[in-house]
Amino acid sequence: MPAAFADRCALLISFAVCAVAAFTYNDYGLGWDDFTHSQYGELLYRYYASGLTNQKVFTFVNLYYYGGGFDLAADLIGKILPIDLFDVRRLLGGFVGLVGMLVVWRTARRIGGPVAGLVALCLLLICPLYYGHMFMNAKDAPFAVAVATLIYAFVRALDEYPLPSWRTVLLFGIALGLTIGTRVLGGRLFRFRHCPAGHARMAQPRPAADGAAARPVPRPHGAGPPAGLSGARHHLAVGGGGSAQSHQGS
Repeated sequence: MPAAFADRCALLISFAVCAVAAFTYNDYGLGWDDFTHSQYGELLYRYYASGLTNQKVFTFVNLYYYGGGFDLAADLIGKILPIDLFDVRRLLGGFVGLVGMLVVWRTARRIGGPVAGLVALCLLLICPLYYGHMFMNAKDAPFAVAVATLIYAFVRALDEYPLPSWRTVLLFGIALGLTIGTRVLGGRLFRFRHCPAGHARMAQPRPAADGAAARPVPRPHGAGPPAGLSGARHHLAVGGGGSAQSHQGS
């Protein structure tokens, strides 16, 4: 399949999903804890609006153990748009889910080419657990999107090592913040911040004693290209009929 055709198909599918979501978002019902999370969003708003003096949010059930990024954003939008708060939550959830689909598409495209990106997008789209939950799950669906974005930032950093662009660094920071802001558990992903550098260092020659030739550090069986994705991209271009340049800008 030509790369340009695969990209057009992915874009057309994305626009079609946007249209369907825009016409059906208010057909989805409430999640079992939707009302509680809407209250949590309001308490978060009061906390920040009061200059961090209204501490009621930290005694509300056990939700202070979770990040409230989605709930706070929905509450803020609900104060601006003249529609029901729960419709806002459905609409915002659908938007976040669509962003997640685009991120998965771009990640797979960068690693495996335009056809791989199209396949990844379609597989995620036909997953009912993802598509349905993105409209009514205020924790798991946004967290999945944030983690997917963080993985995309990792892939970009590997590809641009040793000097990732400021866009990649900014994307990584935003994605990490959103991950923690959705679930505090996302902070554990910060431990992988050195992965690109460590992965690349595995390819550096190991100094040898007595003037012998330096030997490369052995890598685990099945490990990917050490200095980025260029090696994988080359093999995909040769064996898969694609071109390395066709997805360079993803």
